[in-house]
Amino acid sequence: MTAAALVASLSLAFVPLRTPVLPMSPATLGIPTTSIVPVVDHLRPQGARASFWLREAMRVSPTVRRLAGRLEHSDVIVYLDISHALDQGVSACLTWMAGTASRRIVRATFRAELTPRQAISLLAHELAHAVEVADHREVQSEKTLLAMYTRIGHRTARSGLHWDTDEAIAVGDLARLEAAGAPRGAALRKGTS
Repeated sequence: MTAAALVASLSLAFVPLRTPVLPMSPATLGIPTTSIVPVVDHLRPQGARASFWLREAMRVSPTVRRLAGRLEHSDVIVYLDISHALDQGVSACLTWMAGTASRRIVRATFRAELTPRQAISLLAHELAHAVEVADHREVQSEKTLLAMYTRIGHRTARSGLHWDTDEAIAVGDLARLEAAGAPRGAALRKGTS
């Protein structure tokens, strides 16, 4: 692959956008209206499983809710997708999709075989990467995304196509602990609907 490297094994395939499956209002996500996230319009799950994982992450993880709030006040839109075709050893990745005059669009893709708790941790991790994009206005393309991660991140593979940051790793670990401490409700046990 000759395309520029992105975050945490970013494969740079462009995929057409799909309409979100569920409206992301606080009531839909089971979040009290006093939450720091009044609307989650910038996170757009693609399919029932991605919607379920997002709802559960928002329910059990203050970290995910904080990241969602940061993204809501940015110009970054994050499509959340599930794939059976991620590179071997890659559980999730963030890829550049497009940029307009007013929006930057990225895709967070997750391995289909994840448990809900793994998905919550990785969702927080990838949302942390999306916040990194939001915090760096110079990121306007695959090339500038790669340039940012060569400055703030570290390679995780010899190919140069896999990047990560200490911040995203720490955020994912925190969300994993939050999910592990959450009440074991039927929804989280059921998991893969």
